[in-house]
Amino acid sequence: MAESSTAFTEQKLQQSAWLHRTDLCVLRLEGADSIDFLQRVSTNDVRDVAGNVMRTTLLCTDKGRILDVVRVVSHETHVLLVVSAARREQVQRYLQTYIIMDDVRVRDCSASWECYEICGSDAAAACSEVLAGGSPSAAEHMVQPFTANAVYRGIRDDDQLIAFGIEPRNEQSYVVLVQIADSQERSAASASETLFAHIPYIDDSAANVLRIEQGIPAVDKELTIDHNPLEANLLHYINFRKGCYIGQEVIARLDSYNKVKVRLVGLRCATSIDEWSAVILPDAEPGVVTSSCESPRFGQIALAYIRTEYAIAGHSVIVRDAHSGSEHICTVHTLPFHL
Repeated sequence: MAESSTAFTEQKLQQSAWLHRTDLCVLRLEGADSIDFLQRVSTNDVRDVAGNVMRTTLLCTDKGRILDVVRVVSHETHVLLVVSAARREQVQRYLQTYIIMDDVRVRDCSASWECYEICGSDAAAACSEVLAGGSPSAAEHMVQPFTANAVYRGIRDDDQLIAFGIEPRNEQSYVVLVQIADSQERSAASASETLFAHIPYIDDSAANVLRIEQGIPAVDKELTIDHNPLEANLLHYINFRKGCYIGQEVIARLDSYNKVKVRLVGLRCATSIDEWSAVILPDAEPGVVTSSCESPRFGQIALAYIRTEYAIAGHSVIVRDAHSGSEHICTVHTLPFHL
């Protein structure tokens, strides 16, 4: 590929790059009641999802715990749900459980779609060019910048392309590009080489560094049924005025009475931090490190759940290594990390 993953992060995202989001897959809802059904079971208001509007919503258990983060996109005669690949079967079962008399059918169409992400300060321009078939002149006529929740479409080599903006952090634009596979049995690798021929590539390791720097929770790390959306800093995906949804009573009570016991925070440390290490707190249950990495910009950093009363920027905590048992002093940081 054009550039190494390390080089990309060290350049402080003053360009764009792409990655293959194999951790995402696509489900499809068919039927006249699809949007009304999602409105009833998920946390956000999705009634305005249409050809040019995407909404991010959450699926939660009846106890208000996180099942998955879902991107909802209208497409032709049905609705696409971009979900976590690791939760695909669980999400399918969850949706089917709550379909009662609704005209809704859940289909797994993950084999027909590939999910990519374009990120960096020039992500909007790069994504415009991809959607415009690689023509810079045609890309200039596309709507920019790519705003959060807006949907853009294009066709390239007979592939239908759908792109939607994800709210940026640290002045970085993140756009997820979803490509439908054509009838020819092309590999994901060959398709991506055509789509992103002029855009640098970053691998999963570098993408994970960027994710942690931005404080984005990941499935089976920060997003688990042990935590609720308020603990995971996902309040912006909840609409408290929309009416009922699965888990609504618990989540509303936590918010109204300020009963959130733990918070997802950033940690900076002088030495490496192993995932699942304990965060030792005085007179409180230990927290836990859920993700960690070495960042070219911030050094040794991590994401951790700790008690709310200690989730204060600048506060010092002790992390006990999950393997060696050694203890290190780390500093609490708000998310995303800033220089």
